[in-house]
Amino acid sequence: MLRRLLAVALASCVVLCLGAASASAALPTAKWVTIPSDDGVRLKAIVFMPGNIKPGDKPPGIAFAAAWNGGAEQNSVPSMQLARKGYVVVSYTTRGTGIDTDKRGFVEMGGPKDIMDMSAIIDWMVTQRGADPDRIGAAGISYGAGIALMASGVDKRIKSVVSMSGWTDLGRALFPNETRNSWPGFILWASAKQASNESPEFNEVFNQFFQFRKSEETLAFARGRSAISYLDRINANRPAIMMSQNWNELAFPPDQFLDFYEDLQVPRRLYLRPGDHVGQETMGLLGQWSPVFSRMYRWFDQTVRDPSQRESLGQQIEIQPRAPYGDRREETYTNWSDATTGTKRWHLGAVMNKKGDGGLADAPQTEWSTTIKPGLNVVNHVGGPIVSHLTEVWWGRPVWSEPKYIDRKTSATWLSGPMTDWVRMRGSAKVHVTVTPTHAKGFLNLVLWSIGNNNSGRHITHAPITWRNRTPGKPFTLDLELRPNAYNIPPGHRLLLAASTFEPNYYLERNPPGSTLTFSSPAGDPSWIDLPTR
Repeated sequence: MLRRLLAVALASCVVLCLGAASASAALPTAKWVTIPSDDGVRLKAIVFMPGNIKPGDKPPGIAFAAAWNGGAEQNSVPSMQLARKGYVVVSYTTRGTGIDTDKRGFVEMGGPKDIMDMSAIIDWMVTQRGADPDRIGAAGISYGAGIALMASGVDKRIKSVVSMSGWTDLGRALFPNETRNSWPGFILWASAKQASNESPEFNEVFNQFFQFRKSEETLAFARGRSAISYLDRINANRPAIMMSQNWNELAFPPDQFLDFYEDLQVPRRLYLRPGDHVGQETMGLLGQWSPVFSRMYRWFDQTVRDPSQRESLGQQIEIQPRAPYGDRREETYTNWSDATTGTKRWHLGAVMNKKGDGGLADAPQTEWSTTIKPGLNVVNHVGGPIVSHLTEVWWGRPVWSEPKYIDRKTSATWLSGPMTDWVRMRGSAKVHVTVTPTHAKGFLNLVLWSIGNNNSGRHITHAPITWRNRTPGKPFTLDLELRPNAYNIPPGHRLLLAASTFEPNYYLERNPPGSTLTFSSPAGDPSWIDLPTR
C-alpha cells in the first residue's frame, strides 16, 4: 500500500514540478485499478486520466507495460506526463512479475499470454475509460518494450510503439556467438526467484541455460518471444515504431536492433545513445529530463494523437557518438550503412615491447605467434551490467580501465601508434586472426580500447565467442565482428585490441585447465582488424 501511495504521489508531484496545470486547469488524475485478462488473471495497473476530459470525448490511449519486476508504478512519471498531454494511459504490471502479482499468472517472458494481456488492457481502456480505439499506442521499457513490439504484430489497434531498452531476438541475446550471456541471465533468473511467479517452463529454460543445453526447446522458446518472429505481421499491420537502445547494452546489444530496423517496412525511428540497459531512461523515471522520453512524447503526438502524420514520417536513425571528450553531437542517417564511409585496416603483429604487446601496423605482419593460457584477467573488462555505464550517461565518460595491468600471460594484446587526427568509428569492427587451440572447447573475449596519453583506457566495444568442437592442435580462422558502435578517437590516442580467456559478464564460459590458445598470422593469411570510419 505504501508503495502505491508513493507512486501516485510522485506522479502528482511531477505534474506540479513541470508546471502541468495552471490554477484554472484541471490536473490529470492517477488511480490504482485491477484489470482482468482474458483468462481471468488480474493485472495490477494505474490509470492516468487527462484532467480536461468532457462527456463524449474520445482521447488517445497508451498501454504502458512495466519492466521486469518493475510494477505499474515504475512508469508513473512518463505516464502522468502523457496524461497531461491529453492521453489516457494505463501503466500495468506484467503477469507473474512483482511482489503483488496474481499468483494464477506465471512469468511468460514475452509469450502469447503477455500479448493477450496488452490487448486486454486496451479493451479495458476503450470500454471503461473511453479511449479512442483508432488512436492507440503501446510503450514499454526493457521487458515491457519487447512485449509492446510483439503485441503490435497481433493487435491491429496499436498504431504506434515506443520500445526502450528492449529486445528483438531473445535467442541472440541469450547466446551471443554461442556464448552464454551469463550476468544478464543470472540477474533475470535470480530476480524472478525473489519477486516473480516463475512457471515450470521458465525454470526448465534457465536450467538448460546454466548447463548449456542449447536444445531445440530452448531455441523455440526464445523464437516465440522475439519480435523477429512477428516481423511479417508487424509490417502488415504497419504501426509506427520508435526504438531506443544503448551502445554498451550487455543484455540486448544494439546489433539486433540495427538488423530489425533494416527489415521493418513501417514508419520508424531508431535512437542509439551511450550507456547500458535502461541507462537513458533512468533519470526520466526519476522525474528528470530525458532525451528518450522527450522523443517518445513527440513520437506519440505524431503517430497517435494525429495518426494522419504517421505514413509521412519515413525512416531515420539518430545516434549520439561516444568519446572521452570533444564532439558528441547527434547524427542522423536513413540507414546504418550510411554512417560508414571508409575502412581503416591494421595488421596484427609480433610482440614489440617489454609488456608483451604486439603491434598494429599498416602493412601485413606474418610468421609470428603468441600463446596465452586461461586466467582470471579482470582488467580487460567491459564494465558491470547497468551500473558501470551510468557514468557515461550522466557525465559522458566511457568505462575506463588500466590496460597496462592486463596480464599478458592470459591475454594477447596488440597496440597501435598514436592517432594523428580524430578517427570517427561508425559501425562494427571486424577481427581476422588464426587461432590454434589445445582443447576442443574454448572461449575468448575481444575488447577494443582507446588508450590516452596517461595510458588509461576507455572501452570502445567488444564481442565474446565460444567454441565447443574444435580439433585440438589444428589452426582455425577466427572471423569475429565486434558489436556496433560510434566512437570518436582523439588525436594522440592509440588503439589496443585485447583478447582474453575470461570476462566476468560471461563467467559461465571458461577455457579448460591446462589449455592454451596460440594466435598467429600465416604468410598466406595475415591477421588484421578493420575499423569502419567516417
